[in-house]
Amino acid sequence: MSTDRAKLQQEVKSTLPPLSEWEPWDELPRPGHFWCEDLATVRQWFLCSGRNPRVALKSMVDISSLNYVCTQRKDGTDGTCRIRQLPPKPRASSAGWPSCP
Repeated sequence: MSTDRAKLQQEVKSTLPPLSEWEPWDELPRPGHFWCEDLATVRQWFLCSGRNPRVALKSMVDISSLNYVCTQRKDGTDGTCRIRQLPPKPRASSAGWPSCP
């Protein structure tokens, strides 16, 4: 029995590189994968600089990622710039150990 299944027309295979290959966002739009501490601040920077990134939402109010298509005229290069926010760092006391009284 084959485990292959048909791909739906709207289905897209996600190919995100490992986080170790991402670069920190430095306000220089260029193709690649980047991470940041606060996507809302990065989006505001894009809008203030006359650029309009595509916003992907993970809920009704939370931004999942920003995708911006670089242009030769504005950025000097072509390609897609993808930015995601790093997950919050776990607190030291919430590392799975119960707190002692």
